[in-house]
Amino acid sequence: MELGRGQQTSGNEIMKRQHTMADRGDDLYETHPDAINAFLKHHGDQIPQTVWECCAGRGAITRCINATGRNVISTDLNAHEGADKGIETGRDFLMEYMPLADMIVTNPPYKLANQFIRHSLSLGCVFAGLMPLSYLSGANRHDILRHCKIVYAFIERLPMMHREGWDGPRNESSAIPFAWFVFDVDHRSDIIPVKRISCRDSSINQ
Repeated sequence: MELGRGQQTSGNEIMKRQHTMADRGDDLYETHPDAINAFLKHHGDQIPQTVWECCAGRGAITRCINATGRNVISTDLNAHEGADKGIETGRDFLMEYMPLADMIVTNPPYKLANQFIRHSLSLGCVFAGLMPLSYLSGANRHDILRHCKIVYAFIERLPMMHREGWDGPRNESSAIPFAWFVFDVDHRSDIIPVKRISCRDSSINQ
């Protein structure tokens, strides 16, 4: 449901809309190009020529990064119908023991976000992940957040990313605020800079 002016969404209403772990399955939510391009616009000068997309899904993030002239090594645990060519499936990121690139850019399964970031740091990779802004408030991930270099918080709600297989109502925008989090094992601080960005002006030339 798109909210009209003057309408608000309560915390209880948001919780009701969230899917259970069983319903979420593999947690495939295809990332909207505006969200990816906004990140590339603001962080593009720190993204290397080759990056790793370890939860490639059907290839949404890979396509946007490829459009900037960069190379993307795309892997995923599962094969998804309609996926772009070139995605290597059957690869469990949490079982990888060698980095495929110096930086990972992905939309991780949120239920496994802590494990994904910890594993990325153990591989020595910079990790850029699109996640709910509330990830900042987790009490059980201080060891992770002290490696967070910057958060790019969207000032508006992102276009809705519906879960694969979802056959319910199609909302135009998400009720949850999202942000890009960038982690680096060589960075340690209890101060995390937050930059507010927009997904509505995501044209890039990197």
